[in-house]
Amino acid sequence: MGLYKSELAFPLYGVFSGVIFYDGGTVILSERQFEDSYRDSVGFGFRYNTPVGPLCLDLGWKLDRKAGEDTARYHLSFGTF
Repeated sequence: MGLYKSELAFPLYGVFSGVIFYDGGTVILSERQFEDSYRDSVGFGFRYNTPVGPLCLDLGWKLDRKAGEDTARYHLSFGTF
């Protein structure tokens, strides 16, 4: 398994910030072959910085979307990865 994550953050106002990002990942198993083992996406997001970590809202677009998959995806998370 491999995970690649890059994020460029910039201040917006007070405890709010914005980000643009690139995420990619791969899974390789000896028992199973995947047609496309590397998948990636790009997007933007907003951060609300709290004393215990950021509250994150991200919107990403799949760069290699497969038939039947949604083009974009929202993620709401708390903390950093």
